[in-house]
Amino acid sequence: MIPRLRKIAGWGLVALLVAVYPANIYMAITPEAFPELSISLLYTRLPLQFIFFYWAYSVTQPDYNLAHKKI
Repeated sequence: MIPRLRKIAGWGLVALLVAVYPANIYMAITPEAFPELSISLLYTRLPLQFIFFYWAYSVTQPDYNLAHKKI
């Protein structure tokens, strides 16, 4: 990422992940609407999304940005 845009991009990713999470919940509780996907895959996506939340949020933090600056 471009360093000066990293914080904005991180917040944009957090917003995107929050926006699509209800769709992932819907897919998990109505697996009959998605017969081509296994139920285990639908439920595995839910906790994985929290990892992505954390990753996107960590990019917005000053410590992350300082640690990845070129000296």
